[in-house]
Amino acid sequence: MDTSKNSVFAPLPDMGFIAIAGSDAVDFLQSIITANVETLDSGAMRQGALLTPQGRVLIDFMIYRTGQDELLLQCEANRRDDLYTRLRRYRLRRPVTIEKRDDIDCHIWWQLDMAPQPMPHLFVDRRDDALGYRYLGSDAQTVLSDQGATSGTIDEWHAIRIAKAIPQGALDLPQNAL
Repeated sequence: MDTSKNSVFAPLPDMGFIAIAGSDAVDFLQSIITANVETLDSGAMRQGALLTPQGRVLIDFMIYRTGQDELLLQCEANRRDDLYTRLRRYRLRRPVTIEKRDDIDCHIWWQLDMAPQPMPHLFVDRRDDALGYRYLGSDAQTVLSDQGATSGTIDEWHAIRIAKAIPQGALDLPQNAL
């Protein structure tokens, strides 16, 4: 089914993922990051950050709620190890597992004429309609092409994001920025 004959997709390069799971996963993140994780529905995503005690951005990321007690954090690959270390430090004795994930790819899909049918691994970017969707999976080329999308470059998506004044990680939020 063609969702859009004009839609475009591109890989979002140099991203790292951390999976957080367990009966206390939501409460754990709720207590240490800027985003409200409790109101994040399963199958949704939201932007968040980890701050210094003075309120400066240490690491910003996208949060994906993949299940009731399962979340994924996506940040720049070169910041993932730092985020992983900090999360493990804050975990203490909570019933939460924190693991690095190297098996996930992220593709951006934008310029859709209409909303696509719900599908696994597809998350709408609610920061602005022009930002489209994120697809998490190594089969993005096949899945998104079957939806009528054509391959583009991530620079095209960045131009849209910049025009909308939406920050993206270390490109726009240097470490320890206000």
